[in-house]
Amino acid sequence: GVFCCTPRGCTAHLYREAVHMGTTWLSPAQVYDVITQLMEQWPSSEYHPLRQNCCHFSNALCQRLGVGSIPAWVTSLADVGAMLFQGAAVRCGSQNSRRQAQRAEGGD
Repeated sequence: GVFCCTPRGCTAHLYREAVHMGTTWLSPAQVYDVITQLMEQWPSSEYHPLRQNCCHFSNALCQRLGVGSIPAWVTSLADVGAMLFQGAAVRCGSQNSRRQAQRAEGGD
């Protein structure tokens, strides 16, 4: 989930580098509102290491702050993993569908 800490202050993560994203034109109160809204939209129960992780959250935050998207390299490894994971799930799903069809036809 979303929580507060100082920059680079979360001990659960290793940080590679800071990436300057520019300056938001939102007021501090508007930034607080954006973060409050994102806290509701990004519950910890929906975390996924490949499809919905802290880098994806950072991208959503930057977009909402009006500074654009984070660099593609930040999420590229997770994106590749998600594609591979999805491809494996599709293959497994089609194999399971074939097995179910064979069983329904009386073959095993």
